[in-house]
Amino acid sequence: MKKLNDDRKLLRGAFPKTVQELKSTGNVDGAYGERRRPTQFFAIAPHDDLVDHFKVYTTYGRYYAIKYAHLPHIVLESGELMILLHDLQILVKGRNLDVIEEHLSANQLLMLKPSPSGKDDGLSQVYISQIIVTGSIHELMEDLKNEEA
Repeated sequence: MKKLNDDRKLLRGAFPKTVQELKSTGNVDGAYGERRRPTQFFAIAPHDDLVDHFKVYTTYGRYYAIKYAHLPHIVLESGELMILLHDLQILVKGRNLDVIEEHLSANQLLMLKPSPSGKDDGLSQVYISQIIVTGSIHELMEDLKNEEA
């Protein structure tokens, strides 16, 4: 029985002892309902890595892989980021989108994703409320679907 007690002493130092200790260290997880983690709305490559494409996820279940070589214009204006390609236009609405524009201009953005709830909880540095994708590529996709039918 003594060995079991010795093992418990070793484990005791490896884990926080009480919820109060968790609160004092700031490691309160969602399991306790005290603090939620911010949602990730974008991803960037490591500091010096350049990437050749990024993905845009929409709320309606479609995603687009966009090559940086096809990216002629990026416009940031009053809470809206417009990504203009030859046959596709992407409108990103949200808060602090200048961070995304910086990484997009530096070819370091990997992914964009809107908030699943559509509500800003204020925990994230950047918030994306909506991504709207329009353009002639949608007409081409519909034509392909009609040809298959």
